[in-house]
Amino acid sequence: MEKITKIVVATHGKLAEGFKSAMNIIAGDTTEVKFLSCYTTPDFDMEETVQQVFKETDFEHENLLVCTDLFGGSVCNWFMKHYNDHPFFLVANVNLGILVDFLLTGEELNVELLREKCNSDLHKPVEVSSRMEDIEEDDDDDL
Repeated sequence: MEKITKIVVATHGKLAEGFKSAMNIIAGDTTEVKFLSCYTTPDFDMEETVQQVFKETDFEHENLLVCTDLFGGSVCNWFMKHYNDHPFFLVANVNLGILVDFLLTGEELNVELLREKCNSDLHKPVEVSSRMEDIEEDDDDDL
């Protein structure tokens, strides 16, 4: 039986809310994605938040994909602490492009697909300024 992918986006501050806003514009409905804005209140408890994610996941029928903002940051590290306790996928240093890709993927998530997406050039930062110079030079040649 194919499992559905449950996506959790967990970030420092309100970055997750920004991802949610942009994903709603680009990909439409994101109600199936859980967005966690961590450390935004004085009484925030990361351990409790992580445990709640696991409690809300039906591992028999769902593949859990946790996406965090910063590898080595506290949000990612809290999930890493529980990596051997639960079967889930963890991706750090996420950006809007890969989040939209994960949301729109119709395939069942597995390690190979996850690696393929994470290593895709489509999701890596692109230094645009030097490319603009090339485009401008090409435009000058057309004159």
